[in-house]
Amino acid sequence: MRILSAIDAPLADEHVIGTDPPLRPELPGVWRRRINPFTGRALSDRALTAEQEARAGIQRLRGQSVTAGVIAGLDLLAEPDAFGAAPDAARVQMLPGSALTRAGEDVVIATPRRLLLADLPVRARVDQLEAIAAGDDPGGTPSGGGVLLPRRIGPAFGTLLDAPAADDLPRVAVLVAEPVTATILAGPRDACPPDPRDDPYDDLQRIDGCRLVLDFWPAEATGYALPPPGAARRNRLADRVFTAEASFAPGDAHPWEGLGVPLALVAFADDWTLDFLDHAVVVRMGGQPRPRTTIVAGGGDGLLWQARLAQLVEHLGALPDLLPPTVATALRHLPPVGVLPASLLDLTTRRQFLFPAGFALSAAPVPLGELELVLRQSAGLAPLDLDAPDEVELLVPVPDRALPRLDQSFGETL
Repeated sequence: MRILSAIDAPLADEHVIGTDPPLRPELPGVWRRRINPFTGRALSDRALTAEQEARAGIQRLRGQSVTAGVIAGLDLLAEPDAFGAAPDAARVQMLPGSALTRAGEDVVIATPRRLLLADLPVRARVDQLEAIAAGDDPGGTPSGGGVLLPRRIGPAFGTLLDAPAADDLPRVAVLVAEPVTATILAGPRDACPPDPRDDPYDDLQRIDGCRLVLDFWPAEATGYALPPPGAARRNRLADRVFTAEASFAPGDAHPWEGLGVPLALVAFADDWTLDFLDHAVVVRMGGQPRPRTTIVAGGGDGLLWQARLAQLVEHLGALPDLLPPTVATALRHLPPVGVLPASLLDLTTRRQFLFPAGFALSAAPVPLGELELVLRQSAGLAPLDLDAPDEVELLVPVPDRALPRLDQSFGETL
C-alpha cells in the first residue's frame, strides 16, 4: 500500500495497515460528483455524463421539496366508443401537462397522445407474468401474508389476454407515467455498414421521456383487497385507496407511486372490456408545499381531502343519471363533506333519498360566501359509511342577501 501523506505526530511504531471501507478510485452509481475542468484537459464522455447526472440529481432534490403529483394537465380522456370495448379497440387520449414523481423527477408531455390500451406495457406480479409466459393454467392468487409480492414490467397488455393464466390478473389497474431515459443518435446513420472507427464521431444524445404503464392492482397487499363486483364497485375501490392513504406514516406511499406518476384508475369487466376510468382516486396535486404532520393519526392531509371531494364530483358526473335510485346504489362511502345532487332532497316534504334509516339528519341554509369555509373546516372529518349509522347535516347554499328572510324552522331535523 502506498502512503499518500504522513501521519502527524505519530506514536512509537505507529503505521497505517489499511482503511475501512476500502478506498476506491471510482464510485459507481453516485450522481453527486463534479468534474474538475481546467485549461488543457481533454474531457471524456464519462466526465460529461457525470456532470449531466449531477445536474439531474440536483433537479430531483428540488423536486422532492414539494408534493408529488400532477401539476397541470395530463388528463386522460376515453373516446366515446372506448367504454365497453376490448383493449385492442379501446382508445384514450392523453392531454399535455406536467407532473412530479415522489423521487423528484419531472414528467412532461408536450403534445396530445392517442393511445390504445392493448399497446401499453403492464406491471404485474412476477409469478403471474411467468405463468402467462409458460402457458400454465391459472393457479389462484397467493395470499402473500399481506405483503406486496415482487413485481416487474411485462409485455404489452394485449399480448397477455389470450393466455389461460391471464384470468388471475386483477380487473383493475393504475395507469402510471414512468420517467425513462434513452440514448439516441442526433443525426441519421449512414446507410453503409457501421465502421467502428466512426464511433467517436457519433452524435449521441441522452434524452428524458416517459412511458405509460398499466400497473395491476396489488390485491395481495394489506388494505387493497378487491371489492365484489356491482354498481358500487367504483365507490368501494376509491374507499380502499383513501382509507389506506389516511393511515400512511410519513414517507409511506401506494405501491404504484414508486413506479412514477399515477394518472388514472382503469377498471375492466370480467371479459376485459373497459368499464370506467377514475382520475381523482389516484391523482394528487403536485408542486404544492409539503403538508405538515397531522395532529390526529389516520386523518390524512389536505391532498387527500381534496381528492375525496374531487372523486365524488367525478363519480357523480359519470353516472347515467342523478335520480335517487341510481345515486343511492352507486354510493356506499362518502367524504365528510361534498356536493350532492339537489334531487336527493325534497325541502317541501322534508325528505331525503340517500341516507338509510338510522342516520340522524338535519338541514340548514348556508350563505354562498361561507361555503368554501365550511368545506375547508369539514374536510378533515371522518368519512361516512352508509352501512353504519351516523349524524349528517345537509347544508343548502343560498344567496347571502336571502338568508335573513328564511324561516327559522328550516333548520329543524328531517
